[in-house]
Amino acid sequence: MSLEELQVLIDSIPQYICYIYPGYITLYLYFYFHSLTLDETKAKVIKSIIISYIYIILDKAIIGLLNKFLPTELNTNINGIAFNALLILASVLIPYIIYLIETKSSFFEKAKSRLSIKTSFSKNEIEVLQKKYSDTIWIYVYMRDGNIMYEGSLTEKELELGRTRFFCLSKYRKYIINSKGKKAKLADYSNDDKEKVLIYFDRISHFEIANVDKSE
Repeated sequence: MSLEELQVLIDSIPQYICYIYPGYITLYLYFYFHSLTLDETKAKVIKSIIISYIYIILDKAIIGLLNKFLPTELNTNINGIAFNALLILASVLIPYIIYLIETKSSFFEKAKSRLSIKTSFSKNEIEVLQKKYSDTIWIYVYMRDGNIMYEGSLTEKELELGRTRFFCLSKYRKYIINSKGKKAKLADYSNDDKEKVLIYFDRISHFEIANVDKSE
């Protein structure tokens, strides 16, 4: 490879990067806002390139429109500062706006209902129920060992595969269940918001979810 060819390759690197980083930032922030891990896979790279390509087309259109009204013409060069500033702005704002629409917009939910769209943006069944019951659900957790059962308000959770999965319960009660299925209370923190219990999935036999009065 000659020096001229090497220089051409070096000069083209920023252009190639522009077709990757905006989409990658968008995907990373979208996953981050939803408490998910962005896996480094070929599919994610391809999605990053597609999203970046769309941003670049829109970026050029926006700059072209602005140039009709601004006294100083903005550079549409893909390596330009203004061009990349718009790319970065879009790659940050768009995933955040999508997150707000998915989680905060009642208008969007009403529109889905009118169009009879049943698809949920929630990551799992528990989030579907939390959304339905205004983020407050009561959960019964049966442990694998010792015939132990917990019940309490689901405060925190991690359910993503590949990570340490757990439930965190507040205002919880702890029971032991005998051979006849009767339960005896071992601890009661139902009136204490500060007391919490962390339960790991690998220790759980099964669990039940309800939106009920928390009194016995």
